[in-house]
Amino acid sequence: MNLKTCHKNISYKKVFGIVVIASFITWLIAIIINPESIQRDLFYERMKDFWADATNTTGYAHNPNPYLDSSKGLMNVQYPPLAYALFYLLARAAGTVSIPYVDYFNNPLWTFLFVMTLIMAITLMYTLIIKKLGGSAKTENVLVGMAICVSYPMLFTIERANIVLIAALAVMIFVFYYDSESKIKKEVALISLAFAAGLKLSPALFGILLIYNKDWKAAIRAIIYGLLFFIVPFFFFDGGLEVVKGFLNNFGLNLELEASVHSLGINGIAKFYYGIVVRALTGIYPDTFNENLDTVISVIKYILTAVILISGFFIKENWKKILNISIILIIIPEVSVKYCLLYIIPFIIIFLKDHENCKKSNGEIFILLSSILICFDYRFITTAYVNRPNLGLLILLFMATFYSVCSIISFIKNKKSAKLAA
Repeated sequence: MNLKTCHKNISYKKVFGIVVIASFITWLIAIIINPESIQRDLFYERMKDFWADATNTTGYAHNPNPYLDSSKGLMNVQYPPLAYALFYLLARAAGTVSIPYVDYFNNPLWTFLFVMTLIMAITLMYTLIIKKLGGSAKTENVLVGMAICVSYPMLFTIERANIVLIAALAVMIFVFYYDSESKIKKEVALISLAFAAGLKLSPALFGILLIYNKDWKAAIRAIIYGLLFFIVPFFFFDGGLEVVKGFLNNFGLNLELEASVHSLGINGIAKFYYGIVVRALTGIYPDTFNENLDTVISVIKYILTAVILISGFFIKENWKKILNISIILIIIPEVSVKYCLLYIIPFIIIFLKDHENCKKSNGEIFILLSSILICFDYRFITTAYVNRPNLGLLILLFMATFYSVCSIISFIKNKKSAKLAA
């Protein structure tokens, strides 16, 4: 076996699973030995704001109209009403706490119910992964399932306690079964997509997979389900149209936020590397980002979005379509928090499944590498300079763009050839 053919015979699933799990074990040992080491940087603000997304949302949900709660800033109360309706169940069980809402963490019943929710969500996600990879508990399948459950996106999301975990789980169900021949599984997939969109809005983008397949009836049903999950929860709270106005106002305020160097959006990634380069050249980290460069990057971002999404009509491989939608969902928003990386997990599973026994190309090796970079836990001293999730996303963006452009060019060539033949 030589170097040119070696990568064609390895199991992507084993490589992914072993590397990610090894990184988790190494990270776990390191943080136990030195709890204040660089390993703590895996978490938002080094865990100083532990579970705040859940405790704050529970506090907002306890109000008759959550969108009027300005204790943390109105721009932070911008979830669709379905999210607050679900958190109201926790709020009702735990009762009212005073600001800061982090005190919910000290409520035994609230903590118990929330932990049970986490356990059920992660267990269901693991079960879905094993099922999608073939249904058997083969070593490589178990490795992948375990790797996802201890991956960087998962650990970061659990620490934040963000409801994106539930939304990502629903997206996974949709991506795995939207084209199922089983009517029941397909309908559950459509409802799951609507539910995810009802929690976070942005997952609705995955519905374009139905349009790519020209499955118009399923698309219409998904839209109907989505409208129900979005509109009906507004009536759960007091205030009538004031609740709707509050949501629109707060959501608009959130959209006005600019990308920071911590954002996974393409503008945020550009700011991160811009700062690194300027500091390397001048020794000073810049306080501002070049506005002209930011404008250019925004224009490129929208052009890439159009090319990548349009190409879905010409791409044949399902995993490439899912890659395109996943990467756009993460890099387009100005504010894209690291827990949004969970949306790329369904793609990783589909990719690993589709490349189990087929010939592997050099391009797909890069996709495997980027998936590992995104899921890797252990922090190195150079983490601040490399920023693995950013690098992994950039590789995936490059590959998605490459596949998209190739598919469009191939389509145009085939059209020309057909005309000449006629």
